[in-house]
This record gives sequence, C-alpha cells and structure tokens, in this order.
Amino acid sequence: MRLVLPLPINLGNARLHWAAKNRKKKAYWDGLNVLLALGKIEKPPEKPLETAVITFHWHVWNKMDPDNARARAKWILDWLRGHDYIVDDKAANIDYRADYQTIDRKEPRVELDILEAA
Repeated sequence: MRLVLPLPINLGNARLHWAAKNRKKKAYWDGLNVLLALGKIEKPPEKPLETAVITFHWHVWNKMDPDNARARAKWILDWLRGHDYIVDDKAANIDYRADYQTIDRKEPRVELDILEAA
C-alpha cells in the first residue's frame, strides 16, 4: 500500500517544551484523521500488518540530514500503529528500509510504501 501524507514539522534541531511539542503532534494526528475520514488516505488493512517493510520518500523544500528524517518519521509510525495499519513500530515488527528525499517546493509531502514482510 502507498500512503501520501502531509509532512510532519521538522523538530530535529528544535528546542520545545514537551507540552508544546505534544500539541503539535496532536494537531498533526488530527489532520491525518480528517484526511482518513475524507478518504484521502487509504484505509488500514482488515488486519494490522504483523511485520512490515516501510520506505519513506520525503518531498521537501530542502534535503534533511538523515537523522532528522528518521526523527520526523516517528509521529507517522505512531499514527500508523494507533490506526491499525501495523501491529507495532518496534524493530521486530518494522523493517525500515530507506529514506529517499526529493526537492519539491510546490507540493511537500511524504510517500510511504508499506508492504507486508515475507
């Protein structure tokens, strides 16, 4: 399955109070919930994937450091787990393949390819 999601904010180098960060995360998740309800995001599978291979393709204003891209993926993985796309986001359940980055200043987004692991 391929999901096209809005970018979560880049907090890789930010210094925020935990409550402010939590509000931003909740707002991002609320936005994803609206897109899911509107059918703009593919619905989760009937049964959450026990093990999955996930590839992130970031379409961003400027390329990020790889560690910032990984940190940026955390809110997405938590949302996927909370909405039964995947059973868990632990290393035993997710094979996090790669981060690809493309400059796209007109339509920033992240595309996830989520495949059931063999």
